[in-house]
Amino acid sequence: MFKWHTMRLPLLLLCLLLTLPGLAQHIVTEDVPRYYAAVEAIQSVQDSTEQLRLLDSLFLSPATPGQRAIMEARQYTAQEYLDNILAYPRFWASLRPNTLRIDSLATAIRTGVDQLKKRYPELRPTDIYFTVGGFRSPGTVMDGMALIGSEMAMADDRTDVSEFTGRHERLLPYYASNPVRELVFLNLHEYVHTQQVPTLGDILLVQTIYEGIAEFLATLALERASPTPAIAYGPLHTDSVRQAFIQDMFGLNYSNWLWNNSREDIAMADLGYYVGYAMAEGYYRAANDKAAAIRDLLAIDFSDQAAVLDFIDRTDYFSEPVATYDRRPTVTRMEPFAPGDQLEGPGKQTVTLYFSEPMDTSRRGFDYGPLGEDYVLSVKEVIGFAKDGKSFTFTVAPEKAGRYQVMPSQQFQSSAGLSLRPYLIDLTVR
Repeated sequence: MFKWHTMRLPLLLLCLLLTLPGLAQHIVTEDVPRYYAAVEAIQSVQDSTEQLRLLDSLFLSPATPGQRAIMEARQYTAQEYLDNILAYPRFWASLRPNTLRIDSLATAIRTGVDQLKKRYPELRPTDIYFTVGGFRSPGTVMDGMALIGSEMAMADDRTDVSEFTGRHERLLPYYASNPVRELVFLNLHEYVHTQQVPTLGDILLVQTIYEGIAEFLATLALERASPTPAIAYGPLHTDSVRQAFIQDMFGLNYSNWLWNNSREDIAMADLGYYVGYAMAEGYYRAANDKAAAIRDLLAIDFSDQAAVLDFIDRTDYFSEPVATYDRRPTVTRMEPFAPGDQLEGPGKQTVTLYFSEPMDTSRRGFDYGPLGEDYVLSVKEVIGFAKDGKSFTFTVAPEKAGRYQVMPSQQFQSSAGLSLRPYLIDLTVR
């Protein structure tokens, strides 16, 4: 049984809110000692119901907005936290001393943020939260907050991972890399994300440039090389990486490129970071006005896929316009009307979309258009795909005059697994 006599620690370490004079308005760490208080209490009882009650009262209920955000972003559950506490007592004991170093790293984090502001004076302040998760993210952003997963980011090569088996065994190389050594860089990477238009779930190409910009600007601010091994590996294998990436970049499958282990045909993980980094670096190096180049990088609207593709063409990473490589299926026509048409009045309408190739008939979905929820053209009834998978029929029933939008989502995929190219249904009802 491992004990951390949390209640004997100074109050500063129990509920630490470091107010920094720089752009990082606060570094909030109070969730970490709360978690260890829960660990100590849970390990002192055997009843599972009581263990869950202690977890909730000591850690989950009083959680900060940042802790709640990372739980939502990574779908962590109370049962998952409890299982990890009970399964890995030696891990939590060995990690504990590193979590007490957060305050000593605050100055370095602040300095890094201030260096970024020198490069980009329009940098917006944000809060950095040190949270505890379930081994799925060392760092992410949500609602303008930078969220650090302490159970990963605060580990070093002395952290005891001997209890890791099954799905957590894949994390052993990460822990062996001494991640706490790169904590300041991780914070800068996530801080850059808070300045970007968020994206997640888009095609690989869009997600890659999003990550690559954060990686590049962190190296620029800190004036040091990226700790991500793929960034050093990529320039030595430029052509093979680019050719492999072209095959996957318009798909929704990130598993060979981001947050992954090495792939069979390329012996390096996370090469999507390198591809995006190379695009961002190429754009910056070619620019005469470096400050303007940084503004351009941070101004990309990742919700506008066409704008992202236009930017990528300006990086000259590919020898041809990026659209040349786009093998995604398209909507070839819509019946009985076309986007931009005016309908004579409200009422039920049957709509059919025709595709350039057979689609996977088990997948479909719809998203809001650019005007948002207030203008959505709701799908009332799904009639379904034709037998050949080359058309899809559904009904809509606008109730009053006005403008309506809906987009067939990227859940529509070809039988080859490529997502549908964006297509906006935009109609006006008289």
